[in-house]
Amino acid sequence: MILERALPLSSINALLTDEREKKRLQDLIDRLDTGRLSWEEFHERVEDPLSAARLNSSVLDRSLLHLAVLDNRMEVIRVLSSDPFLKQKKSVYGLTPIELAQFLHRKEALYLLEPYAEKHSHPNLPVPDSFERLSYPIFESREHLEDVLAWTDKAKRNDQIPAEKIWMGIYFDKEIQKGIHAPVSIRYIDASVGYGVFADKKIAPCAFVGEYTGLIQERNRKQLKGKSYCLRYTLWEGKKQFTIDAEHQGNFTRFINHSANPNLGLQSVYWRGLPRMIFVALQEIKEGSQLTFDYGAFFWKELDQTPQDFSNDH
Repeated sequence: MILERALPLSSINALLTDEREKKRLQDLIDRLDTGRLSWEEFHERVEDPLSAARLNSSVLDRSLLHLAVLDNRMEVIRVLSSDPFLKQKKSVYGLTPIELAQFLHRKEALYLLEPYAEKHSHPNLPVPDSFERLSYPIFESREHLEDVLAWTDKAKRNDQIPAEKIWMGIYFDKEIQKGIHAPVSIRYIDASVGYGVFADKKIAPCAFVGEYTGLIQERNRKQLKGKSYCLRYTLWEGKKQFTIDAEHQGNFTRFINHSANPNLGLQSVYWRGLPRMIFVALQEIKEGSQLTFDYGAFFWKELDQTPQDFSNDH
């Protein structure tokens, strides 16, 4: 019979010390995540952020890198951005630090986290150079992003999100994540209409066409007055209403015209904790046909205009 050897006292003390230090760091990250501790106070108590890098907050399962991106703390992001595991670590909502940086438009952080990221292609946009091309929507503030994540999570837990919306988010996951779109181009129609979006190749029924991107901000009636590129950002839960404004930031979908007999449907789908507004083909769309969707009564009411119908024959 082989007797188990007892650990030396020094090893036991070392283990206890490590466990106490882990608990101390865990408490600091939890307090940092809930706003009960400032970054300055955190740095006073933690000399090296790497020592707490693999710990996550207890409630939202966010790493130190998640928190650094949320607060745009570049000194921490620079230290932790070299760890591939941390960059792909998902929070309780299913978002990585890279995705948080995208949604919050943290350009400097994105450069550190994804220095070799491929630029997503867009059809040529006939807009000023100041227009910013976006493959994904961005939030006006961290508060808005946090609110939408919390409300969407509550809606999902309460089964308020239709199953088909969740399924569509999974089915079109690659297209949404990578900013992939159908083969289309933007063409000038005439002086009264302006530009429109046309199919460069045949588009199959139920195919993913693109996502409506822009700046997500709280809905304000005065702010919406006269805006032609604002789209309602659909939530399944929450006390506030939001819109996506593509006037200065967005992609080709801002040029899709209205029709009472559209060939596209606009869907709010559930994707990794967030609603994403995507266009899906309602029918086969022939090469050369204009893409259209029904703007809805709300849009025309806000603009105080009569609906202007553009047929697919342009």
